[in-house]
Amino acid sequence: MTSGLFSKQIVLERLDWVERMVEEIRCLPLSDPIKLFMENRNRYPAELYLRHALEAILDLD
Repeated sequence: MTSGLFSKQIVLERLDWVERMVEEIRCLPLSDPIKLFMENRNRYPAELYLRHALEAILDLD
């Protein structure tokens, strides 16, 4: 990407990806931290969704 210039389409795609990842995180049992972090079926998706959202944001730089 050119320094200082952002493609509107790329920014919109990244924002859409972040929104989808946040939606997936909201589907996890966030009200129960023990259930969220002690069960692998919850912990690994939470980490993955968060990582993908952060990558989408950092990819804009």
